Amino acid sequence: MQEQTASILHELALAGQLGPGQIVVIGTSTSEVAGARIGTSGAIEVAQQLLAGIRARCRRNSF
Repeated sequence: MQEQTASILHELALAGQLGPGQIVVIGTSTSEVAGARIGTSGAIEVAQQLLAGIRARCRRNSF
């Protein structure tokens, strides 16, 4: 999940021509990521994996 998140953020950065110093705001539902309805099964483990992928990509792109 971490690698997929980093890859998706990379695609977003390319498509949006994002560069150093720019801010990216991401909103998501851990329930939905896990395949459930929004707000029904939040999971800290899912959030940690998503955040790890986001942080890794942000470091590479200097967001």
